[in-house]
Amino acid sequence: MGTTPTYGLRYQDVTDPPNGPLLGRNLAEDVEAQIKRIDAAKPPQSRRAYSVTTQTNIGTADVASLTLSGMVFKAGWAYRASVRGMVYGTTNAQVHFRLRKSNASGADWGEYGRVTCTGANPGNGAMVSGSLILLRSAGTDLTTDVALVVSASTGTCYVFAGATSPRYLLLEAVGPAADYIGLGVDVT
Repeated sequence: MGTTPTYGLRYQDVTDPPNGPLLGRNLAEDVEAQIKRIDAAKPPQSRRAYSVTTQTNIGTADVASLTLSGMVFKAGWAYRASVRGMVYGTTNAQVHFRLRKSNASGADWGEYGRVTCTGANPGNGAMVSGSLILLRSAGTDLTTDVALVVSASTGTCYVFAGATSPRYLLLEAVGPAADYIGLGVDVT
């Protein structure tokens, strides 16, 4: 049997004895293997969680601000987790934003930093935005919830949102995990 130079699809060569059923089966199996390879290379779907409602009364304990339910981290892929929001509340309180597996007490996947509240109303709020890299280097997919967690160093804070200014968490595939080793957290 001969094979094509690019994809290695088997075909009946001129010196091979005729065997239509074997030729058909081999070609079908080879095409199916290539389709599987192409399907596996498709980038995973982006996911988002957002709200147009202000989150109120955040104290010093970690609370989930937004949760992305049932996120599928595909084996061998890297993801960018981006956030946006605006905080206000007790003046000079440090508001801490973290990404965790599952919920407010899940495994810590990284922090977006601390933002200082500059006043007690949205008019003098402080913007938080940033991104983290998450990797799935394992050979299997992982399905889990992802929580954006918020807490204040003191007092009470709020994460503002409105119709034209939603707070959000966005996870998008950025490429092979191997290209991002050392730049992010390996999710397990």
